[in-house]
Amino acid sequence: MNSKNSTKIYDKDIGIERLLELIKVLRDPKTGCPWDVSQDHKSIAHYCIEEAYELEDAILQEDTNSIKKELGDILFQVIFHSNLAEQNNTFSFDDIIQTVCDKMIFRHPHVFNKMGNRQSELSSEEIEKNWEKLKKIERDNASFSEKENLFVDIPNNLPALSRATKMQQRASELEYDFPTIEDALNKIHEEISELKEVLNIKDSRRIEEEIGDILFSLANLSRKLSLEPEKALRLSTDKFAVRINSALAHIKKENLTKTELDSKELDKIWNLVKREQGRKNE
Repeated sequence: MNSKNSTKIYDKDIGIERLLELIKVLRDPKTGCPWDVSQDHKSIAHYCIEEAYELEDAILQEDTNSIKKELGDILFQVIFHSNLAEQNNTFSFDDIIQTVCDKMIFRHPHVFNKMGNRQSELSSEEIEKNWEKLKKIERDNASFSEKENLFVDIPNNLPALSRATKMQQRASELEYDFPTIEDALNKIHEEISELKEVLNIKDSRRIEEEIGDILFSLANLSRKLSLEPEKALRLSTDKFAVRINSALAHIKKENLTKTELDSKELDKIWNLVKREQGRKNE
Protein backbone atom coordinates (compact mmCIF):
# COMPACT_ATOMS: atom_id res chain seq x y z
CA MET A 1 0.00 0.00 0.00
CA ASN A 2 1.19 3.51 -0.82
CA SER A 3 2.45 4.99 2.46
CA LYS A 4 1.40 8.46 1.33
CA ASN A 5 -2.19 7.33 0.87
CA SER A 6 -2.26 5.38 4.13
CA THR A 7 -1.43 8.54 6.07
CA LYS A 8 -4.68 10.07 4.81
CA ILE A 9 -6.58 8.11 7.44
CA TYR A 10 -5.13 10.42 10.10
CA ASP A 11 -5.84 13.65 8.20
CA LYS A 12 -8.99 15.25 9.65
CA ASP A 13 -9.02 18.03 7.05
CA ILE A 14 -9.85 15.97 3.94
CA GLY A 15 -13.45 15.04 4.74
CA ILE A 16 -14.99 12.06 2.95
CA GLU A 17 -11.65 11.15 1.36
CA ARG A 18 -10.43 10.12 4.83
CA LEU A 19 -13.19 7.54 5.20
CA LEU A 20 -12.74 6.27 1.65
CA GLU A 21 -9.06 5.70 2.32
CA LEU A 22 -9.69 4.13 5.74
CA ILE A 23 -11.90 1.45 4.22
CA LYS A 24 -9.34 0.81 1.49
CA VAL A 25 -6.78 0.19 4.24
CA LEU A 26 -9.13 -2.14 6.12
CA ARG A 27 -9.90 -4.13 2.96
CA ASP A 28 -6.40 -4.32 1.56
CA PRO A 29 -5.90 -8.04 0.72
CA LYS A 30 -2.31 -8.07 2.02
CA THR A 31 -2.23 -5.71 4.98
CA GLY A 32 -5.89 -5.15 5.88
CA CYS A 33 -8.17 -6.71 8.47
CA PRO A 34 -8.92 -10.39 7.62
CA TRP A 35 -12.55 -10.01 8.70
CA ASP A 36 -13.16 -6.91 6.56
CA VAL A 37 -11.40 -8.49 3.58
CA SER A 38 -13.60 -11.61 3.79
CA GLN A 39 -16.93 -9.77 3.66
CA ASP A 40 -19.29 -9.40 0.71
CA HIS A 41 -22.57 -7.52 0.11
CA LYS A 42 -24.74 -10.27 1.59
CA SER A 43 -22.65 -10.92 4.68
CA ILE A 44 -22.88 -7.31 5.88
CA ALA A 45 -26.35 -6.40 4.54
CA HIS A 46 -28.00 -6.69 7.96
CA TYR A 47 -25.69 -4.07 9.46
CA CYS A 48 -27.37 -1.33 7.40
CA ILE A 49 -30.72 -2.27 8.91
CA GLU A 50 -29.34 -2.38 12.45
CA GLU A 51 -27.61 0.98 12.07
CA ALA A 52 -30.76 2.56 10.62
CA TYR A 53 -32.79 1.43 13.63
CA GLU A 54 -30.12 2.76 15.99
CA LEU A 55 -30.21 6.09 14.16
CA GLU A 56 -33.98 6.29 14.45
CA ASP A 57 -33.77 5.56 18.16
CA ALA A 58 -31.16 8.30 18.64
CA ILE A 59 -33.39 10.75 16.76
CA LEU A 60 -36.42 9.85 18.86
CA GLN A 61 -34.30 10.29 22.00
CA GLU A 62 -33.12 13.66 20.64
CA ASP A 63 -29.56 12.62 21.48
CA THR A 64 -27.39 14.80 19.22
CA ASN A 65 -24.13 12.98 19.89
CA SER A 66 -25.73 9.60 19.20
CA ILE A 67 -27.34 10.93 16.01
CA LYS A 68 -23.89 12.02 14.81
CA LYS A 69 -22.41 8.64 15.71
CA GLU A 70 -25.16 6.60 14.05
CA LEU A 71 -25.05 8.69 10.88
CA GLY A 72 -21.34 7.94 10.75
CA ASP A 73 -22.01 4.23 11.16
CA ILE A 74 -24.49 4.29 8.26
CA LEU A 75 -22.05 6.25 6.09
CA PHE A 76 -19.39 3.65 6.90
CA GLN A 77 -21.70 0.92 5.60
CA VAL A 78 -22.35 2.86 2.38
CA ILE A 79 -18.63 3.32 1.72
CA PHE A 80 -17.92 -0.31 2.61
CA HIS A 81 -20.47 -1.49 0.02
CA SER A 82 -19.06 0.90 -2.60
CA ASN A 83 -15.56 -0.49 -1.96
CA LEU A 84 -16.88 -4.03 -2.47
CA ALA A 85 -18.48 -2.93 -5.74
CA GLU A 86 -15.34 -1.17 -6.94
CA GLN A 87 -13.29 -4.31 -6.34
CA ASN A 88 -15.89 -6.29 -8.32
CA ASN A 89 -15.90 -3.64 -11.07
CA THR A 90 -19.67 -3.17 -10.79
CA PHE A 91 -19.98 0.45 -9.65
CA SER A 92 -18.08 3.12 -7.72
CA PHE A 93 -18.78 5.56 -4.90
CA ASP A 94 -19.07 8.31 -7.51
CA ASP A 95 -21.74 6.25 -9.31
CA ILE A 96 -23.73 6.17 -6.06
CA ILE A 97 -23.47 9.96 -5.74
CA GLN A 98 -24.48 10.61 -9.35
CA THR A 99 -27.41 8.17 -9.16
CA VAL A 100 -28.95 9.70 -6.05
CA CYS A 101 -28.40 13.26 -7.33
CA ASP A 102 -30.10 12.44 -10.65
CA LYS A 103 -32.98 10.80 -8.80
CA MET A 104 -33.53 13.74 -6.46
CA ILE A 105 -33.41 16.25 -9.32
CA PHE A 106 -35.99 14.19 -11.22
CA ARG A 107 -38.26 13.90 -8.17
CA HIS A 108 -38.13 17.64 -7.37
CA PRO A 109 -39.26 19.34 -10.58
CA HIS A 110 -40.82 22.10 -8.44
CA VAL A 111 -37.25 23.00 -7.42
CA PHE A 112 -35.07 22.00 -10.38
CA ASN A 113 -37.24 22.88 -13.36
CA LYS A 114 -34.80 23.49 -16.24
CA MET A 115 -37.17 25.94 -17.96
CA GLY A 116 -37.14 28.17 -14.91
CA ASN A 117 -40.88 27.75 -14.37
CA ARG A 118 -40.61 26.60 -10.75
CA GLN A 119 -43.83 25.57 -8.99
CA SER A 120 -42.79 27.09 -5.67
CA GLU A 121 -46.35 27.45 -4.38
CA LEU A 122 -47.04 23.73 -4.15
CA SER A 123 -48.22 22.49 -0.78
CA SER A 124 -46.50 19.63 1.06
CA GLU A 125 -49.49 17.39 0.21
CA GLU A 126 -49.23 18.23 -3.51
CA ILE A 127 -45.48 17.64 -3.48
CA GLU A 128 -46.00 14.21 -1.85
CA LYS A 129 -48.54 13.25 -4.53
CA ASN A 130 -46.16 14.35 -7.29
CA TRP A 131 -43.37 12.36 -5.61
CA GLU A 132 -45.41 9.16 -5.84
CA LYS A 133 -46.28 9.87 -9.49
CA LEU A 134 -42.62 10.39 -10.36
CA LYS A 135 -41.63 7.20 -8.55
CA LYS A 136 -44.21 5.35 -10.66
CA ILE A 137 -42.67 6.79 -13.82
CA GLU A 138 -39.27 5.52 -12.65
CA ARG A 139 -40.69 2.06 -12.02
CA ASP A 140 -42.32 1.98 -15.44
CA ASN A 141 -39.08 3.09 -17.10
CA ALA A 142 -37.27 0.30 -15.28
CA SER A 143 -39.75 -2.16 -16.83
CA PHE A 144 -41.11 -3.32 -13.49
CA SER A 145 -44.56 -3.43 -15.08
CA GLU A 146 -43.35 -6.02 -17.60
CA LYS A 147 -42.61 -8.44 -14.78
CA GLU A 148 -46.31 -8.65 -13.91
CA ASN A 149 -45.52 -8.02 -10.28
CA LEU A 150 -46.72 -4.68 -8.95
CA PHE A 151 -44.67 -5.10 -5.77
CA VAL A 152 -41.40 -6.39 -7.19
CA ASP A 153 -39.34 -3.49 -5.80
CA ILE A 154 -40.82 -3.62 -2.27
CA PRO A 155 -38.39 -5.64 -0.11
CA ASN A 156 -39.78 -8.82 1.44
CA ASN A 157 -37.75 -8.28 4.61
CA LEU A 158 -39.25 -4.91 5.50
CA PRO A 159 -41.00 -4.83 8.89
CA ALA A 160 -44.39 -6.42 8.19
CA LEU A 161 -46.50 -3.34 8.92
CA SER A 162 -44.27 -1.13 6.76
CA ARG A 163 -44.38 -3.64 3.91
CA ALA A 164 -48.16 -3.87 4.16
CA THR A 165 -48.47 -0.08 4.02
CA LYS A 166 -46.22 0.22 0.98
CA MET A 167 -48.10 -2.53 -0.86
CA GLN A 168 -51.46 -0.95 -0.05
CA GLN A 169 -50.21 2.43 -1.28
CA ARG A 170 -49.00 0.82 -4.50
CA ALA A 171 -52.34 -0.94 -5.04
CA SER A 172 -54.16 2.35 -4.51
CA GLU A 173 -52.45 3.67 -7.65
CA LEU A 174 -54.64 1.18 -9.55
CA GLU A 175 -57.70 2.29 -7.56
CA TYR A 176 -57.63 -0.92 -5.51
CA ASP A 177 -58.45 0.92 -2.32
CA PHE A 178 -61.32 1.67 0.04
CA PRO A 179 -62.91 4.95 -1.05
CA THR A 180 -63.39 6.23 2.51
CA ILE A 181 -61.90 5.91 5.98
CA GLU A 182 -65.25 4.56 7.17
CA ASP A 183 -64.98 1.71 4.64
CA ALA A 184 -61.51 0.86 5.93
CA LEU A 185 -62.81 0.91 9.50
CA ASN A 186 -65.72 -1.37 8.58
CA LYS A 187 -63.22 -3.82 7.11
CA ILE A 188 -61.49 -4.03 10.50
CA HIS A 189 -64.81 -4.87 12.19
CA GLU A 190 -65.45 -7.50 9.52
CA GLU A 191 -62.05 -9.11 10.11
CA ILE A 192 -62.59 -9.12 13.89
CA SER A 193 -65.91 -10.94 13.39
CA GLU A 194 -64.14 -13.53 11.26
CA LEU A 195 -61.52 -13.99 13.97
CA LYS A 196 -64.24 -14.61 16.55
CA GLU A 197 -65.69 -17.34 14.33
CA VAL A 198 -62.42 -19.23 13.89
CA LEU A 199 -61.63 -18.91 17.61
CA ASN A 200 -64.74 -20.99 18.25
CA ILE A 201 -63.50 -23.84 16.05
CA LYS A 202 -59.95 -23.66 17.43
CA ASP A 203 -58.20 -23.82 14.04
CA SER A 204 -54.72 -22.38 14.78
CA ARG A 205 -53.79 -21.87 11.12
CA ARG A 206 -56.95 -19.92 10.36
CA ILE A 207 -56.67 -17.97 13.62
CA GLU A 208 -53.19 -16.85 12.60
CA GLU A 209 -54.51 -15.89 9.17
CA GLU A 210 -57.37 -13.83 10.62
CA ILE A 211 -55.05 -12.05 13.05
CA GLY A 212 -52.87 -11.19 10.07
CA ASP A 213 -55.92 -9.85 8.21
CA ILE A 214 -56.75 -7.60 11.16
CA LEU A 215 -53.20 -6.26 11.32
CA PHE A 216 -53.23 -5.72 7.55
CA SER A 217 -56.53 -3.85 7.80
CA LEU A 218 -55.23 -1.71 10.67
CA ALA A 219 -52.19 -0.81 8.58
CA ASN A 220 -54.51 0.21 5.78
CA LEU A 221 -56.57 2.44 8.07
CA SER A 222 -53.38 4.06 9.37
CA ARG A 223 -52.26 4.75 5.80
CA LYS A 224 -55.57 6.37 4.90
CA LEU A 225 -55.24 8.55 8.01
CA SER A 226 -51.68 9.50 6.91
CA LEU A 227 -50.26 7.78 9.99
CA GLU A 228 -47.47 5.21 10.26
CA PRO A 229 -48.61 1.90 11.81
CA GLU A 230 -45.04 1.06 12.85
CA LYS A 231 -44.83 4.31 14.80
CA ALA A 232 -48.30 3.81 16.28
CA LEU A 233 -47.40 0.32 17.52
CA ARG A 234 -44.06 1.56 18.86
CA LEU A 235 -45.82 4.28 20.86
CA SER A 236 -48.22 1.73 22.35
CA THR A 237 -45.37 -0.64 23.14
CA ASP A 238 -43.43 2.13 24.86
CA LYS A 239 -46.54 3.08 26.83
CA PHE A 240 -47.00 -0.56 27.87
CA ALA A 241 -43.37 -0.74 29.04
CA VAL A 242 -43.76 2.39 31.17
CA ARG A 243 -46.96 1.07 32.77
CA ILE A 244 -45.53 -2.37 33.50
CA ASN A 245 -42.42 -0.87 35.08
CA SER A 246 -44.56 1.53 37.11
CA ALA A 247 -46.68 -1.41 38.27
CA LEU A 248 -43.56 -3.33 39.29
CA ALA A 249 -42.32 -0.30 41.22
CA HIS A 250 -45.67 -0.08 43.02
CA ILE A 251 -45.60 -3.79 43.88
CA LYS A 252 -42.07 -3.47 45.23
CA LYS A 253 -42.95 -0.36 47.25
CA GLU A 254 -45.95 -2.09 48.84
CA ASN A 255 -43.98 -5.32 49.42
CA LEU A 256 -46.79 -7.36 47.87
CA THR A 257 -46.27 -11.11 47.65
CA LYS A 258 -47.27 -13.41 44.79
CA THR A 259 -50.21 -14.75 46.78
CA GLU A 260 -51.50 -11.20 47.22
CA LEU A 261 -51.25 -10.47 43.49
CA ASP A 262 -54.46 -12.05 42.27
CA SER A 263 -56.18 -10.78 39.12
CA LYS A 264 -58.26 -8.26 41.11
CA GLU A 265 -55.19 -6.73 42.76
CA LEU A 266 -53.26 -6.65 39.46
CA ASP A 267 -56.18 -4.84 37.77
CA LYS A 268 -56.27 -2.36 40.64
CA ILE A 269 -52.56 -1.61 40.28
CA TRP A 270 -52.84 -1.39 36.49
CA ASN A 271 -55.66 1.15 36.69
CA LEU A 272 -53.68 3.11 39.27
CA VAL A 273 -50.61 3.45 37.04
CA LYS A 274 -52.84 4.33 34.06
CA ARG A 275 -54.29 7.24 36.06
CA GLU A 276 -50.80 8.31 37.14
CA GLN A 277 -49.55 8.27 33.55
CA GLY A 278 -52.64 10.16 32.43
CA ARG A 279 -51.94 12.95 34.91
CA LYS A 280 -48.31 13.14 33.78
CA ASN A 281 -49.42 13.58 30.17
CA GLU A 282 -51.92 16.33 30.94
